[in-house]
Amino acid sequence: MATFYTAKYLLQTSLGPKEVSRDFFLPDPKSVREEIANLGGVPLSIRQRKPAWYQKEYISGKFRRSFLRSLSFHVQAGMSPGRALWIVIEGESDRKKRIELEPGLEVLRRGGGFITSLKEMRMFDRSVIAILSAGERVGALKEVIESALQHMEEKGKSWKMLTAAIGWLWFDISTSISTVIGVQYGYLPWLETNGIDTKDVKLKAEFESALQSAYFINGFLLGVAILLCVAGVFVVVSLVSRSGKMEEISSIVVRRLPLIKTFIENTAMAETFGIVGRMLKGRVQFDEAVKVAAEATPVKHVQQLWLQALERVMGGDTIDRAFRNPVMTRSELIEIGAHQNGDQLAMMFINIAQERSEQAKRGLRQIVVGGVAFVIIYTFLAAGAAMWVLWVQNKGLTSTLEGISGSY
Repeated sequence: MATFYTAKYLLQTSLGPKEVSRDFFLPDPKSVREEIANLGGVPLSIRQRKPAWYQKEYISGKFRRSFLRSLSFHVQAGMSPGRALWIVIEGESDRKKRIELEPGLEVLRRGGGFITSLKEMRMFDRSVIAILSAGERVGALKEVIESALQHMEEKGKSWKMLTAAIGWLWFDISTSISTVIGVQYGYLPWLETNGIDTKDVKLKAEFESALQSAYFINGFLLGVAILLCVAGVFVVVSLVSRSGKMEEISSIVVRRLPLIKTFIENTAMAETFGIVGRMLKGRVQFDEAVKVAAEATPVKHVQQLWLQALERVMGGDTIDRAFRNPVMTRSELIEIGAHQNGDQLAMMFINIAQERSEQAKRGLRQIVVGGVAFVIIYTFLAAGAAMWVLWVQNKGLTSTLEGISGSY
């Protein structure tokens, strides 16, 4: 596997020997020395460079889209995909970003293909790579690059919406958890230390009972918070890493949570129908587009929808019959069944994607509202338990003061 080396070497110029420092992306130091010899230089030092994760250049979604758009312009001008990719990488003036793009250029230098180069750069996700791969296979890369760009833009909007909602929820949840921690390890011990100022045995017993109940309630709430956090991390990691048994368990858990299940399903349907619709619009064959959609989504039952539809169509079924599945609504099946040609089918798939996207947005709002309601109840239980103890304590103080005033 290739890696980065920083080499210093002497290069003969008209003004005499000149020391040059340059980065190489090659398999080993021997390859670096050979490359320097080909350049007419004499190696002085070769150092393997392994930047820490925090030193790597962040590649934003905006840069990815700009990169792909530049590639599209060159391909539309009649240039081969590999040559277009070479020129776009060579044209990057930012040194840090150029280092991140260098693996793709090195693949091209060694005779590798366009898709292999894109994969080596690790700049695009699997759905974008799948779209571009299908376009290259069927010779419709010009049109498919536009489909990939639209897909990235739609996905970027959905991601912003999701991260904003999750950020807001996380702020609320972390605030409520910090309240419970403060009550459990700060306020309740303070109340316990101060005790209750009364000689009434009954009130003292009531105070102790209220205090122990408050400790139990807050301890239970903290336990719930820890379990939810661990479960959340487990689900996210397993779904993102797609690690076999873990992913299967997480999928089962998610499918049993109605609001979350519906949101994930609508998001996956919007993404996959959008991919297929745009690829059909770009003159990619139905079977190729469906394979890309199935590969692009991690949601198993949506993936099965596309694989089942492909199998049925290849077996001679009509499109509308092929999509008969519990995931599909009756109105969507009617829309699909009404198409008369490929362009209309593409348009209907894009319409379904837009409708599902709107449903996903509504579902996300419901999740946020549900999360806020949970936070309110959670915080109320923690604070309410502490207020109950304080009320009993104040009742004891009031009783003592009444006893003092009565003695006069």
